Amino acid sequence: MQRRSLLCSSIALLASGATTRAQLFVDLGVGTTLIPASPDQGFHFPYLLWVPPVNTPPILPFLLVEPNNSGHVSLKFNDHLLSAVETAQQGLGGNVARILSVPLLMPVFPRNPGLYTHSLGRQTMLTTERTLRRLDLQLLAMIRDARPRLVSYGLSVNDQVILTGFSASAMFVTRFTILHPRAVRAVAAGGLNGFVILPVPKLNTITLQYPLGIADLSTFTGQIFPKAAWNNIPQFLFMGATDTNDAVPYDDAW
Repeated sequence: MQRRSLLCSSIALLASGATTRAQLFVDLGVGTTLIPASPDQGFHFPYLLWVPPVNTPPILPFLLVEPNNSGHVSLKFNDHLLSAVETAQQGLGGNVARILSVPLLMPVFPRNPGLYTHSLGRQTMLTTERTLRRLDLQLLAMIRDARPRLVSYGLSVNDQVILTGFSASAMFVTRFTILHPRAVRAVAAGGLNGFVILPVPKLNTITLQYPLGIADLSTFTGQIFPKAAWNNIPQFLFMGATDTNDAVPYDDAW
């Protein structure tokens, strides 16, 4: 409970620049809406949208986004859907959204063999498979789709979003932030171990391609890395002192 309150306070501080009081988590029992895929709007998979009750005004005028992370490979899409629903209700983003009374968006991306989609890995960014191409752009399309839906609930959110995630979804949001810094207001992500993407093209004489660095970032974005925009994003990246998980030995993490 103390760690959760600290994280929520950190997110509020990052996004608003003002201190907000930590609040106790209360499960309001409010349902989460599944928005169907809409290829015409730019996304081939559904997403979950949680909206706070009308009697609990948001502390921050932002949409909170947490990518889904099933933690395993499965060709059964329903496995990833059920995992996302559980995470949206009880996981990091779900708890933060309820404490801060802000809407939450969670994409429901699959994780197939060979592609670590939930971490927005290199092979995922390079795939030519039609429905899996550019999940970062698909997430942006979901965010655009969610805004008028939130307006219908009486919620007007900022054009920028707050990102959060843990483990693979933490990798996703830090990489997404490098790719689209102008779309992000603040980031709080944990369990990153050795995989924090660096905003530099080289480390000494070693070229750092995505997702280690930004040497070939323009291949994906079509533009020079907007370093100033990225530097302006408050980011709280954390790792537990006793967390010994290491993604380096697993080749799909690269």
